[in-house]
Amino acid sequence: MNDEFSPLIFGDKRKEKIQKEAYINWEKNNYRGIVELVTGGGKSQIGLMALLKHRHLTKLFIVVPKIDLLNQWYVDVIDKCQVNPEFVGRVGGKFKEYNKPITIAVINSIRNKAISSELMILDEIQHYSSKSNSHFLLKGNHKRILGLTASMGENILKLPIVYTMSQEEAVNIGIISPYKIVNIGCDLTPSEQITYNKHNMVMKVNFPYFEYDLKSVFVAVKCSNDTEQRNMAMSVVRAIQHRKSLVGNAQNKLNTTIKLIKDNKNKKILVFCEYIKTSDYIIKQLKKDGIVAGKFHSKMKTCEKQDLFDKFKNSKITTMIAVKGLDEGTNIPDCDMAIIVSGSSVQRQIVQRIGRVVRISEGKSYATIYQVYCRGTKDEDWTKTRSNFVKKGAIGIEWI
Repeated sequence: MNDEFSPLIFGDKRKEKIQKEAYINWEKNNYRGIVELVTGGGKSQIGLMALLKHRHLTKLFIVVPKIDLLNQWYVDVIDKCQVNPEFVGRVGGKFKEYNKPITIAVINSIRNKAISSELMILDEIQHYSSKSNSHFLLKGNHKRILGLTASMGENILKLPIVYTMSQEEAVNIGIISPYKIVNIGCDLTPSEQITYNKHNMVMKVNFPYFEYDLKSVFVAVKCSNDTEQRNMAMSVVRAIQHRKSLVGNAQNKLNTTIKLIKDNKNKKILVFCEYIKTSDYIIKQLKKDGIVAGKFHSKMKTCEKQDLFDKFKNSKITTMIAVKGLDEGTNIPDCDMAIIVSGSSVQRQIVQRIGRVVRISEGKSYATIYQVYCRGTKDEDWTKTRSNFVKKGAIGIEWI
């Protein structure tokens, strides 16, 4: 195994043992299964190992959830696996290059197609477990399937997990940095509290009708012929959206976030939020104190993203604000602090966000993840859920 793969793949010797073990487990399971490995553990290297091992085959397929990962895999396959670019096709965005020995495709471009392969690699496989996104797998024929994920969640694909490693295990063996969670509570302003209570009352009145089941609410919005039922469902959806926007942009929460950044301006900081207006406000306020922050969002061009990453890496900017982005997949320069301004209770989200700041680097003893939440709201419930899920891997959880 050493002679076959090193030094093409293994850039980090601390991870080499677990990557090999994960690959061998998949191989022993008749080349079918999922590797569930903490973010920062080197999942993509395992996929590249599979490509190297099976490069003699004529139809190799890699599926990714977004265009950024397509570009990342394209570069890695060519550079690390030393594959001629003429043999690598891309499907997604402006590319429709199906007839190549190796094809890298974005899920949105292939979800309804019947695709067969000799090796199918599913990066971030949790995205392909829904009925709509699993069609291409069910329609096609795949001799070998390798799924890669940091947190699988529901597995309707019925593929076995052949290797798993939690954040706690990864910290203990030293392949990711220890991390501490600090949860900071903020109060809504009086006017915000009045608005929140109004939306909350809509939920209390109408949500029980659907037995507190969001799926039933969305079905009623789309399909119900009962006008009253549909209106009730729409009122629930609107209340959820307004409530989430309110706590995501609460004034005291934004003030706390800005103060955290100012107090730690010598550190590299990632900020996660859900709304453009949140990032714009934070950037504007920081600028008044001479702090230049960058904004990352999914609609940026690849060259713009790379320019932002380069500035972050070279400390030309020390704060990067991600709007519904950087939760998974994208390789970013190292940093040692994150601030979560808004998020959900989805376990996968917090796993991915922690993964952005726990990469090992010289001089880093541990990473700190701040979660800023609004007391007495759904935001506090989500923060508790996220904290409980990752507490085993943390060196401590502090509530302020």
